[in-house]
Amino acid sequence: MNTISKITPDGAVSLFKSLSMPSFPTGLAFDGNGDLYVSSYGANQITKITPSGTESLFAPLPAESGPEGLAFDGSGNLYVALSNINQIYKITPEGTPTLFATLPANSFAFGLAFDGIGNLYETGLDNTIRKITPGGAVSLFATLPNYTDPEAVGLAFDSSGNLFAAGLSGEISKITPDGTVSLFATATNEGLLYIAVTDDLGHPLALPSNSIFADYDVDGDVDGGDFLVWQRGGSTHGLVASDLDAWKSQFGAPAVAASLPVPEPAGLVIAMSAVVALIARSRLSAT
Repeated sequence: MNTISKITPDGAVSLFKSLSMPSFPTGLAFDGNGDLYVSSYGANQITKITPSGTESLFAPLPAESGPEGLAFDGSGNLYVALSNINQIYKITPEGTPTLFATLPANSFAFGLAFDGIGNLYETGLDNTIRKITPGGAVSLFATLPNYTDPEAVGLAFDSSGNLFAAGLSGEISKITPDGTVSLFATATNEGLLYIAVTDDLGHPLALPSNSIFADYDVDGDVDGGDFLVWQRGGSTHGLVASDLDAWKSQFGAPAVAASLPVPEPAGLVIAMSAVVALIARSRLSAT
């Protein structure tokens, strides 16, 4: 599915952009001008989309590199995790890509986040979080517990320097600045991909990955229109039985955010949105 959804603060889902070429979008990040950048797993490139929806190629990446998570530094450089080749690339504001850091074998790099002093943090399907200095030196920062499905894929910092990691098993881990790991919250029977932290007052919200999995036409609910998309081969995995089963099980369901009770002060809001399919499981099973 080569579409990007827009979600309003009250949880309404609408189609923002249908990408012009088969690309399998996997990572999203905004720059300071409001332009959206999309990592394309299938096309091995970064696409730039203006607020008005104009799409253009921003930077090509190595073939079969598997671009995933994106993050901007304070100077406007964009960083992308390349899961298939265990590398992180740095892309200048002009669109020039260069190798920034090489990760251990089988890291399957996925999530990226910067701390307040310019260090980049990366997590992948090996359930490890690594710290990378501005000079590209890589070191182990934390190892997450072996949950039911030990795959951490999303990262975000709060204003106190705590790092939060969302996992495909539904757990959210909290890692303090000294690397101490604790379980922060659990989403029942849900796999989580991306996580974002703000300091607005409110209850933590989560949009689990399978809450919009069968919304193939990206209109905010699962109905007959999604079945027609599946028939035309336009669902997440194409004309396969698993996507039809997902449509059947979620028929009539709205794509709305779900609340997550967490044992933290109300000043912390966590929002997770799985805007792409769960490609991680299929990749691991294929290796």
